[in-house]
Amino acid sequence: MNGYLLTFYIEQNRMHNHQSLSNWLLDLARDTGLRGATIVPASQGFGATHRLHAAHFFELADQPLMVLMALNAEEKDQIMQKIRQESLHIFYTLVEAKFGLS
Repeated sequence: MNGYLLTFYIEQNRMHNHQSLSNWLLDLARDTGLRGATIVPASQGFGATHRLHAAHFFELADQPLMVLMALNAEEKDQIMQKIRQESLHIFYTLVEAKFGLS
C-alpha cells in the first residue's frame, strides 16, 4: 500500500489535556482507526532551541520520543486536522512510504 510515514518528535514530559502528549497521540491514532502507532524512546537529541534533551538514569522526563504512524492519505489528513484543531505545535516529518504485510 502506498501512504506515508508520519513521525512526531516530542519530549516525554510534554502534556496535553492532562496526559502525556505521546499517549494522547497514541489515543488519537487508535480513535482514527489506524492499524498501529509506535513510541520510540531516544537517548539524546536537540531541537530548534539547540537545548540538549536526554534520558538520564534518575530523570527520564526530558527524554526525547518519536511517535511513528504508517498511514494512508485520508488517515494523514484526519490526524493533521485534529492536531490543528487542538492548536498543538509539534515538530514532525512526513515521508512517502510503501507499507504492508508480507
